[in-house]
Amino acid sequence: MAEDKTALENAEQSEDRVIEVNEWFTPFEDYESIPYDTSAKLAAPGKVATLENQRVKGIYFRLANIGRFKVGLWWNEHLVDPKEASESEKYLLVLPSSSKLISGKELHKEQERMETRPMQFDIDYDGEDLPGKTLPFVVEAELPSGEVVSAKLTPPHKSDIEAPSTFENWQVNDTPIDSIMVPDVANIAQRIRIRVVPKE
Repeated sequence: MAEDKTALENAEQSEDRVIEVNEWFTPFEDYESIPYDTSAKLAAPGKVATLENQRVKGIYFRLANIGRFKVGLWWNEHLVDPKEASESEKYLLVLPSSSKLISGKELHKEQERMETRPMQFDIDYDGEDLPGKTLPFVVEAELPSGEVVSAKLTPPHKSDIEAPSTFENWQVNDTPIDSIMVPDVANIAQRIRIRVVPKE
């Protein structure tokens, strides 16, 4: 059984798109065809995970000669709960032709205004061989407005994630933010491009 599982994982990884350093690509260019991952457990303890309390989409890619990464969009009801959110949490909300900085406390209001869910956008290294390590690269994300924001690939300082990640490592004009928030709609998500570049 273990051999079958390894063979399946190898087959899935062989289908990953291979990206070169400095190469722009659009991870969610076919957004509507990517299913929500219902296996991700982001719902509250004791609750059954449904599309009403959690939403996750993601794709994998391989950075040539470096390793496998996951580009993910995720939302759960706690993310936008005003009772649990904090003013100190800072996010960049992506809009069709602009973006704006908001606090965690404002996420619920923005969700109601947009009538769709703000999905957290992050890139994570998919492996256990680099715990606590910082990769010598920066992720750049080009938003629909043309604005480019960047993030280091290092373990988040306020999370139990040990692998290199963009979470809590984004910067907008030298202002640190926790993450980028993307509305759960194709005409915005599929217009975001990313690339991985060497750190200067």
